Amino acid sequence: MRPSSAIALLLLAGCSGAHAVSTPPGSAPATVRTTSEGIEILASGSSTASTYSIPVPPGGVWPALVRFYGDRGIPFTVFDPTSWTAGNQDLQLRRRWAGAPVSAVLDCGTVAGSSIADTYLVRMRLLSSLVPVGTGASELRVQVAGTATNPTAGNRSVRCTSTGRLEQEMLEALRTGTSR
Repeated sequence: MRPSSAIALLLLAGCSGAHAVSTPPGSAPATVRTTSEGIEILASGSSTASTYSIPVPPGGVWPALVRFYGDRGIPFTVFDPTSWTAGNQDLQLRRRWAGAPVSAVLDCGTVAGSSIADTYLVRMRLLSSLVPVGTGASELRVQVAGTATNPTAGNRSVRCTSTGRLEQEMLEALRTGTSR
């Protein structure tokens, strides 16, 4: 190997090592590649589906669920009062949402010590449904998933998982009949 090739190889190895990436717990490790467009981060993960019990029938909880979405400025792309299902399948977020960093509700990993959820363009899917359980209770089913794309080099996405905070806030709002 020629000395100039060895130096170039060492420089490239040093550049790629400067971009440490961590992915959300439970997801596969990220792959980082340097391309002509910049750094490409590929990670795999799955959406989070959570189920909670509420001691009120769906019809009694539905108004609080609708209020929860409205209080956070989430427009409905899914709204079906007959099946008690509501949500948004493509909510676009940038840096902050509902008064907090996006990383408070989604974990997309980190790059160079910064939260990807707080620096990339995030597209989140939030769907919730109420299912009758017996005669006087409900089951709240919430699905949260997301992807994050680097706004400056962005044709690749990183999968994001829920931190659980959004589901807990929703559950509390439904149990108390109030929202934020």
